[in-house]
Amino acid sequence: MSNYIDHRISTRVSTEFRRVVTGRTEIVQMANGRERRNAAWAFKKMQFSASFAMLTPESQEEVMSAFYAANAQLLLFRFRDHGDYRVTNSPIVGGIVGQSNAVQLTKRYSFGPAFADRIVQAVNKCTVKTPGGATFAGTFSQQLGTFDPSSNWEAGTYTWSGTFDCWVRFNSDEFDVTMQTLDIATTDVSLIEQVAYGS
Repeated sequence: MSNYIDHRISTRVSTEFRRVVTGRTEIVQMANGRERRNAAWAFKKMQFSASFAMLTPESQEEVMSAFYAANAQLLLFRFRDHGDYRVTNSPIVGGIVGQSNAVQLTKRYSFGPAFADRIVQAVNKCTVKTPGGATFAGTFSQQLGTFDPSSNWEAGTYTWSGTFDCWVRFNSDEFDVTMQTLDIATTDVSLIEQVAYGS
């Protein structure tokens, strides 16, 4: 059974959330004053937070409905990160030359000679290009972000462009609301990005 609800929370809600890129780095202070650093996570996660009181009444109702329908932290749902939802000519990693194996789509972030790839799921649009720039036929999973080519991979760098959402879940099993007045309720809402899986 899948762990997600294939439905996106509305734009009016998602634009009111603050976005934070989270990772985990293990830092050990050495006797000589230097540091030894290790990345504990292979991939960063997005976290989104909002003050319930700052949301519009319509957004509050939608967030509360999503909490009940998703059974708190149990099920994921789509969230549009308006600060980062487009991919342009990102390299495709994992295509085996001479085979037609499916690959997981990723987005590449480059900084000088360094780069990091991010797993992309909840894909809305996907166009794959061959090393020569021609469109490469295949099918993609909108939910899991995998691309299954119709023919074998050839040597060279394939790229893809498109748009995607994040799969997120609530970051707590509690929705602790304080009614300040009959019209104003306060609580902190936190959503965290997760990887979806199929049935």
